[in-house]
Amino acid sequence: MRPRRHTRWRRQRGQSLLETALMIVVIFTVVFWVFELGWLMYTYSVLADAVNEGVRYAIVHSGGDVAGTQGTACE
Repeated sequence: MRPRRHTRWRRQRGQSLLETALMIVVIFTVVFWVFELGWLMYTYSVLADAVNEGVRYAIVHSGGDVAGTQGTACE
């Protein structure tokens, strides 16, 4: 009669290899989404700053009544 110990160890080795492979996929997916979330937050911050600078530039350099709205409203 053969000892069953060797086949059991082989099965466990294959099972641990499969579990490791599946967990590596999950871990890499989580790490990828963390980097993507960071990139998204950075992009949002850059766009918000650009909008603030654009609005400030428009207010500072408006030059007063360029469109003639004051004259139109008083008529």
